[in-house]
Amino acid sequence: MNDLSRVVLFSGGSCPGLAKEISSNLGVPLGSTKIEPFADGEPFAQLDENVRGRHVFIIQSTHPPADNLMQLLVMIDAAKRASAVAVTAVMPYFGCARQDRKKEGRVPITARLVADLLHTAGANRVVAVELHAAQIQGFFSVPCDHLYMYPVMVPEIKRIIDAEREIHGLDTPFALVSADVNGGGMVRNFRNKRFPEGRVVIIDKSRTGHGQSKVNEIYGHPEGCICVVLDDMIDGAGSIIGAADAIMAKGAKVVHGVAAHPGFSGTAVDKIQDSQLASVVVGDTVPCGEKLGAGSKITVCSFGGIIAPAIEAIATETSVSNVCFEER
Repeated sequence: MNDLSRVVLFSGGSCPGLAKEISSNLGVPLGSTKIEPFADGEPFAQLDENVRGRHVFIIQSTHPPADNLMQLLVMIDAAKRASAVAVTAVMPYFGCARQDRKKEGRVPITARLVADLLHTAGANRVVAVELHAAQIQGFFSVPCDHLYMYPVMVPEIKRIIDAEREIHGLDTPFALVSADVNGGGMVRNFRNKRFPEGRVVIIDKSRTGHGQSKVNEIYGHPEGCICVVLDDMIDGAGSIIGAADAIMAKGAKVVHGVAAHPGFSGTAVDKIQDSQLASVVVGDTVPCGEKLGAGSKITVCSFGGIIAPAIEAIATETSVSNVCFEER
């Protein structure tokens, strides 16, 4: 382990379990903080550790409510005003990323707005996991390290395929499925680098409203395959369930889901339980354990093992890409 004596690690309130996992993997204790909003909800955060001349890393996902983003911003501001030499915002889930372009008139590009807010608050660097669109890195005027879910999810996909082949036959074909056209690059890269014998299936869907989508076309051949649907996040679960229904109707043997971020809004968990999905594997970038009951189809894997090496590489000025992510 490199010298991390000048690193100070703080956790906001949005993903405490993952922050503890990162701390454990890194071998750096979490700094003490006082996070107590005023009576009217105005955010307040105090860092109870000396950060003068030190490199501060603040771990905070920015899923709803907006308080999570505000908490991150005020913690960055507090660290800068306390003379930290550098502040890195570690965002396991980068919220507002779905609004990354103008798809119609008079709408915001909220992903760019959040990038600007982080810079204005004083962040010198950002670390994010599985951004909704890789080009969001270009919205930042500070370095942005984009970590991918390969190291965590490749073993899970292999486990799924091996288990299903024990049931359906060792020569049963499998397919990696993109829930939409925009995810095709991710799926092809998984196939090309990790699963060269697999098929690629891409689903063309159209949005009919927030959280609503319709499958228009299926490109590829899921017939007779063990299928694994890959996506960056699951929010209302409509997209991944719609994908599962569509490829099962095309003759797939079984469908599993894999995603980095478990938004699980509304009744998403119940919908998954009642769906044709055999299982779903997600990361811990957004806490969801309290939503899962006994016998749940959903498995949660930790991303602490890829975020901690990224923090170490940044702190010791070594290559992040050589440690914990691959370009897709």
